[in-house]
Amino acid sequence: MRIALDASSLLPPRTGVGRYTYHLVRELLRLDHVNDYTLFLNSLRRSVPDELNQALREGVHVRRRHIPGAWLHRAWRRFGWPPFETLAGPADIVHAPAGIIPPVRETPLVLTLHDCYFMRQPENCHALGGRLMRETVPGRIQQCAAVICVSYLTRQEALDLFGLDPERVHVVHSGVDHEMFRPISDPSRLENARGRLNLPNQFFLHVGTLEPRKNLEGLLRAMARLKRIMKEPPKLVCVGAEGFQTSPIHRAFAELKLQDDVFFTGYVPDDVLPVIYNLATALAAVSSYEGFGLPVLEAMACGAPVVATEAFREAAGDAAIYVPPDDPEQIARALKQVAGSLELQVETRRKGLERARGFSWRETARKTLAVYERVHGQQPAASDTRTQRMNVNDTGY
Repeated sequence: MRIALDASSLLPPRTGVGRYTYHLVRELLRLDHVNDYTLFLNSLRRSVPDELNQALREGVHVRRRHIPGAWLHRAWRRFGWPPFETLAGPADIVHAPAGIIPPVRETPLVLTLHDCYFMRQPENCHALGGRLMRETVPGRIQQCAAVICVSYLTRQEALDLFGLDPERVHVVHSGVDHEMFRPISDPSRLENARGRLNLPNQFFLHVGTLEPRKNLEGLLRAMARLKRIMKEPPKLVCVGAEGFQTSPIHRAFAELKLQDDVFFTGYVPDDVLPVIYNLATALAAVSSYEGFGLPVLEAMACGAPVVATEAFREAAGDAAIYVPPDDPEQIARALKQVAGSLELQVETRRKGLERARGFSWRETARKTLAVYERVHGQQPAASDTRTQRMNVNDTGY
């Protein structure tokens, strides 16, 4: 097979979807030495990371383009043009791992659907992210040969929202890089990193883009309550870039007078994250909605206790302490509980490490390759390919 992936999202700086794409591509290239791969990398300015160049081998081709992303996505949305094959070359399978559906001529298309938040609250989504998907996915997803969902929750939502054939919708969980995310036993390395990154002695950690569904405002209100019920509570460190509609977060931060208690680091490179997870008292993942939850898996793989909402149940299983997203008082009490009990920290660490061992990017790649093979084996005859074409008339754009 010739497999073409829209791998643009793996170009740094990466968010969760970009990290999914990067690890999926890396493991596919490690696992599969039979099929040919084309990686379509489009960005006006971002450069190809060295670690990807090192992973390239015979049978892997990179198609680099420098089209402004907004222009390309607008052309795909409004005109169904240019076809992906024009940009990446001919292929037997096209995979869109970031959730943005490109137009294709006749090539079977595999889509990864990370969540359906863009259907729930499009007003809380960026124009080139969730709102773009709201405008394109409902009209185009039926034309996908297969849809990979990163959780059973997302699969059920996709079936309910889009009326898909269940036989074409597959669950393939995201993984965790156990080479990178693991417990660090060297105290000098940890303390050197603490000083270099200017981290507090004790802190709760939040990892994720600052955006409404992450419920940062609720977490800030929980921290304000924690100050009233706990003497010298841990600080809060928020790792992640500014996202969409962050003004309520900054307003709450100022109103609650948390300047000495909450620290925003901005974007942090992937290789720095494991040390931060290892130093954290606990990860606080209090989103109101998630498709899966990579930070939860990574924190558990590093041995950090996790306080989470039910949105992360599929990732965390019974290894987290669960709280409701809309109750800052209960969140504060859970944070106090884990910070004040060494026994609870040891128990949640044990459960988290065990849970994280059940997820790997190699397994993600293996199951994704099985979807490719299934789709390739079910390709229709040439006379039947007309219904797969994605153009202006087919999609309504």
